[in-house]
Amino acid sequence: MKNLIKLNVILFLVFAYSCGNEIEFKEKLPEMPSVDLKLESTLDTSYLINYPREMFITDSLIFVHIEDENGLCQIFNKFTGKHIGSVFKKGQGPNELTTQALYILYNEKNKILSAFDPNVKKIVYCKTDNLEKPVYKEINLANSHKGNYGISEVLQLNNGKYLTMGNTSKCRFGLLDKNKEDSIENLNIDYPKIDDDEEANWSIFTYAPQWRMKPDNTKLIAATYVGLIFEFFDFKNNKLIPSKTEYFFKPIYKIIPGAIPKWVAPTEKSRCGVSSLYTTNDNIFFVLSGYFNEETEESEFNSIFSMDWDGNFVKEYKLPKDLYPVSFVFDEKNQVFYCITMNSKEEYDFSKYSF
Repeated sequence: MKNLIKLNVILFLVFAYSCGNEIEFKEKLPEMPSVDLKLESTLDTSYLINYPREMFITDSLIFVHIEDENGLCQIFNKFTGKHIGSVFKKGQGPNELTTQALYILYNEKNKILSAFDPNVKKIVYCKTDNLEKPVYKEINLANSHKGNYGISEVLQLNNGKYLTMGNTSKCRFGLLDKNKEDSIENLNIDYPKIDDDEEANWSIFTYAPQWRMKPDNTKLIAATYVGLIFEFFDFKNNKLIPSKTEYFFKPIYKIIPGAIPKWVAPTEKSRCGVSSLYTTNDNIFFVLSGYFNEETEESEFNSIFSMDWDGNFVKEYKLPKDLYPVSFVFDEKNQVFYCITMNSKEEYDFSKYSF
């Protein structure tokens, strides 16, 4: 009888522990002030022929990761709105990319754009301080852990090293010293546990994720597209330290048949998370996809949101009706957004907005 009582107590404690550790998703955003964005001017839209991805801004230029026949990243004059050139050539030669990079990321302090070519496992980076004669260099990563880490993104840090994001469970975040090209240091950051299946779980966090460093390189934000999960990290002494995780939309997904390893994808019932992300030293700005209503052909959100680096939502910036943000940058000095939007007819627009 005593043994039976002990067994029941143990089972109760195990059940209580598992229930206590179950993740709770908020499923709605917190209340926050909102403002309407006002159209100021329109930029050159003739180059918006493919889906635009990341955008970055300098004192006088805007970079848009979008491919055309001359390059993989287009350059626009911030003041006139005119297209003035491109960087990153597509090809098989030195300092060229064999394919459109999944992501192109920018280091503001060093004025360097970085792209990773997964086909030949190399980083190509471009200094942007003299675009009449851009200087390219490349880092060969073919021997870095025999390529087993599956890099998808790279970002040059202020100290000249590179932070890498992996698309496998072996190395989520790594640190690369460009003077030691044959070694990527695993920063040993685990994925939050959403699915008991390990492969499905890491796939949730590697399906079109968005991540950026704080420009002063003291913090990092990572956000999911499948569901809405924000992870906050401190970055000290070349180490990532998890500080906070916020769970908003529960990931709803399907497993792609035949994929090895397992790979997830959104379904028609999915409420998708962050599709575009931009950071300053004060705030994190982001776009949410949410639901897509097939009957009305409208997305749930047509706003840009902001929160601080402690995860507190600050403001919602609402675009005019029927315009949905695809990519954007925030001009912190002039307090304006440069935003590429799409309407219900799937037509692109590139404009400047104030508030």
